[in-house]
Amino acid sequence: MPPILDPNEINNTIFQPIFAYQFRFLIDGIPSYMIKGVNGIGFTESEDIIYHINTYYKLASRRMYKDITLSLYDPCSPSGAQAISEWDKLRYERVTGRASYADTYWKDTVMHITGPAGDIVREWVIKRSFIKDVDYGDYNYETETHTSITLVLANSGMDLSH
Repeated sequence: MPPILDPNEINNTIFQPIFAYQFRFLIDGIPSYMIKGVNGIGFTESEDIIYHINTYYKLASRRMYKDITLSLYDPCSPSGAQAISEWDKLRYERVTGRASYADTYWKDTVMHITGPAGDIVREWVIKRSFIKDVDYGDYNYETETHTSITLVLANSGMDLSH
């Protein structure tokens, strides 16, 4: 009996790689066109070692999600710095010194990885993120480049939907 060929193993398999520029990052209050780069999607798993007589076993222990670093354009209008400041005000009010509860400043953010036609190929839902670090950029009379904002989000959990 001749072998049966699997269509996935034939040479003419259609293959479309995901390109690094095909994404949308959605944060409530910050327009997605301001976000020019994202890195840090992932996690680190720690391990526990259990020793038994003269052998050992490794168990997964604690998962730590990596902080997500966003690189943003800072347009004149609407202001990127102002959009970040509005989110920051949910955490800490500078005038009174009042700090908020976590459910006030936590935001669920979404990252869509898109295909060549703009269809959503992968969707990352980042749970309970909050602003951990902001760098509003450098200013210098000697350069004619645009300013950028670097925003680091603490990541409390992630879910891959697609």
